[in-house]
Amino acid sequence: NIPDVSNIVVDLNVERFETDFYKIDTNNIPHSLDELNKKYSAFLPDYLYQVLGLTPQPDSVVSQIKLFLKDSLYKKIYHDAGQKFISLDIPKAELKLGLQLTKFYFPKYILPQKIITFIGPLDGVGTALTSDHNLAIGLQGYLGGDYDAYQDGYIAQTYPAYKSRRFEPQYIATNCIKNIIEEIFPDKSNGRPLAERMIEQGRRLYVLDMLLPN
Repeated sequence: NIPDVSNIVVDLNVERFETDFYKIDTNNIPHSLDELNKKYSAFLPDYLYQVLGLTPQPDSVVSQIKLFLKDSLYKKIYHDAGQKFISLDIPKAELKLGLQLTKFYFPKYILPQKIITFIGPLDGVGTALTSDHNLAIGLQGYLGGDYDAYQDGYIAQTYPAYKSRRFEPQYIATNCIKNIIEEIFPDKSNGRPLAERMIEQGRRLYVLDMLLPN
């Protein structure tokens, strides 16, 4: 019973922010940030202050970016993500159908036009809608449930096995669509009785099945 949405145009462009970010010249970070800002003027502040959680002071930003770029763990994550996600064709195709169905059921909703990938903290943002209403995907959260970095110390405590087993590429589209559902229907059930909260979550799962039927 999936409706025919072939006539709904969805034009999604993929931008690999992490590739450009890891090209930053650590000897001249301010200039590199200026160059990044030309291409990612809307996303760069989101990344620096929401994803990385940097203190918005020039000297502090420069020093913290340098530390992040030199961190051996995140260098490895960046490398491994590049190997695993040479292409994003599969999640892009899944998202295209999800967005077509979103437009079919919610015609007034303005669809995202970009997928922006990044590398961020392991205990941070996985997927999000950016301030300019595009889809941001943290590839550090989709390297496979058995990825080494998910099994160590604090991260293993934060994300036990029943959570980290979902750190697989096939959950990218699902989590992106969940962000869209949250934007259309903000969850107001916090603080309500348990039964109401369960019903609310059930409604969200129902809508998710409508938008990602596969």
